[in-house]
Amino acid sequence: YKIEGFNTSKGEEGVATTNDESSICHTFGLNVYPNDWTRLQINYIYSAEDPREINNDALLVQLQIKF
Repeated sequence: YKIEGFNTSKGEEGVATTNDESSICHTFGLNVYPNDWTRLQINYIYSAEDPREINNDALLVQLQIKF
């Protein structure tokens, strides 16, 4: 289980920020281990832009099998 967030409107030290557009990204993830040699990862990335919402959310699925 994983949740993380990122706010682009805060900027980094020494980097100028503008108030024109900002975005907040959240990632919600889940790892499932059905047995010792298989892992299923599911992540949903939610992006919220201001002032105009862009349809750029993503669902990522990865299956890893050890052999």
